[in-house]
Order: sequence, then structure tokens, then C-alpha cells
Amino acid sequence: GACTGLGIPPKAIDGVLGEDRSEPGSRSNDEEAEKEKEAREARGSCALAALTRLGVAAADVLVRIASDEDAPGESEAKEALEALKGEAIPALLRYAENATRSEKTRLKALELAGEAVEKSGGWGSQLPALGRLLRDPLKAVRTAALEALESAASVAAIPDLLQCIRTWSSKGEKEEAEEMVEGCFSALGKIKHEAAVTALLPLLRERQTSLRAKAASALGDTGVRSVIPALREALKDPEADVRREAAGSLGQLGATEAAGELQPLLADRDPLVRREACSALGQLRHAPSLPHLIALTRDPDVRVRRNVFLALGRIGGPAARPALEAGRAGPDGLP
Repeated sequence: GACTGLGIPPKAIDGVLGEDRSEPGSRSNDEEAEKEKEAREARGSCALAALTRLGVAAADVLVRIASDEDAPGESEAKEALEALKGEAIPALLRYAENATRSEKTRLKALELAGEAVEKSGGWGSQLPALGRLLRDPLKAVRTAALEALESAASVAAIPDLLQCIRTWSSKGEKEEAEEMVEGCFSALGKIKHEAAVTALLPLLRERQTSLRAKAASALGDTGVRSVIPALREALKDPEADVRREAAGSLGQLGATEAAGELQPLLADRDPLVRREACSALGQLRHAPSLPHLIALTRDPDVRVRRNVFLALGRIGGPAARPALEAGRAGPDGLP
């Protein structure tokens, strides 16, 4: 029959949806059991129709249903949330923050929130909820929140990302802590704004080597050329990891003015620094470095030699040609 009661409160409708709508068991009267099942399903469909019409007022109930793949009416509830678009995001995030819910359903709520954001154009005022989720006790929830913040690439996320770095970097070199710190730096690097640069530059002066190295890498990712002087200074860092990341970022930024400081790194004691210096000079197409690069074709580290030939190929010219031909014919099988 026709649905009735479309004005009843969401909680009352939620009770209808909570009815057991499983398959009927063995009963003396199978026909009555089947009718009862059909009636329950009809009441559930009507309840979902009512929730859909209630819109934002019913968002919390819709989220509970849509986040549970085993819940009756899960697909219909998803459709109702999709119709709400951005208006559903606060309710989805409230559910994701609710630590009494299961990990699976909280992650589903975050996934649905991300889908709503794609259709509505951004997280807007809801970014602080993602920041709070970076402190969640569940690793999977923290990771999902961090991925969402990375995609958002919003200046508003900077304070939470910095706090996350501070919190997790103090936990030592545990794998989980390293992953969180790495993810926060990656998210900061995707914020192509001077505000991200302002946040990252002080981290180049941290005592912890890994923080300085990650900051050097993220500064290159921002694409903001005002960081070049700080990265040139970082080429003098006593730690190889920092020198390597600074060299890579200068190449990424096309910092031709740093070529003279990159060239000495071709003789660095660390092969990974030599390798990155080769790549950077190749990216800059710095022809004056050709003699030094050609000398490195005899480097004992094959990884360095491969990057040397890639750099020679990028710079090109008659001076590079004999070395490139020798590389192709050599034991490394270079392209």
C-alpha cells in the first residue's frame, strides 16, 4: 500500500529500519512468514522515503545506514545522502569521529564524505574535523583523514599538519610514526602557497635530521621559488639525507642560480647525494657541468652512473655524445 507517516521524526523512522528484515526461518505457516517479511520491507522502504524527504534533518540517521554495508536500505540511504551533496558532510564527519562506531563504518563515512566533497567543491568549514581525526587512536582512520587533507591541499589544514608532525616525530623511528610524519610533509608540499613555505622553513633548522630532510623535499614540492635561497643553504648541511633532498628540490624548482653549488656535490662522499646532484644538474641542463659529469661515468656506484647518463642526455650537445655512446656500449646496458 501507499506509504504513510512521512512527517514522523527521524528517530522513529530509524526504529522501523532497525527491524529484523532477514529471511524467514522455518515456520509452520510459510505464507504468513513471507507476508510478514514483505510488510517489514515495505515499512523499511517507506521509512527511507520519509528520511529522504526530511533531508538534512535526517542526515545522521541516513549516515548510520549508509555507512553499514550490512544494514537494510544501505544503497537507498547512500542515494539520499548523494542528493544532499555538501549538506551531508557534517553528519558524515560526526559519524567518522564517533569512536563508539566500528572502524569499518567510520571509514565508510569518511569515504562517503570524500565523495560528497567532490560533488560540492571542497571541505570548507569541515576541515577541522579531519584535523581532529589525525589524533584518532585507530591507524586506519588517521590514514584516511590524512589522505583527505592531502587531497584538500588547503592552507586551513597547515596548523593541524604541523601539530601532527610534532606529535608523531616525538615518538621515535617507529614505522607508524614515520608514515604519519611522511604523510603530513607530503600534504604540506601539496599546498602551493607561501603559507606552506612559512610553515616548512623553520623545520629546515630542526635538530632531527629526518625532519630537515623531509622539509627540504616538501619545499620543492610547493613549487614556490622563494624557497631557493634556503635550499641552497641546505646543500651545506652536515647530513647526507638533507643535502640529497635539497639538491632534488633545487632541480625540481629549476633553480639555475644554484648550479654552481650543486656541482661540488658530484664529489660528495655519499653516493645518493652524488646521484641526486647529477639529476638536478641534468634538470637544469647545466652545460658547464659536463666535464664533471663525464668524469662520473666511472663512478663505482651503478646508480650514480645511470643518473649521470640521464643528465648527459638531457644536457646534450657534441661534448656529451662520446660519453653517451660509450655508456650504451658499456657493461651497464644504459639506454
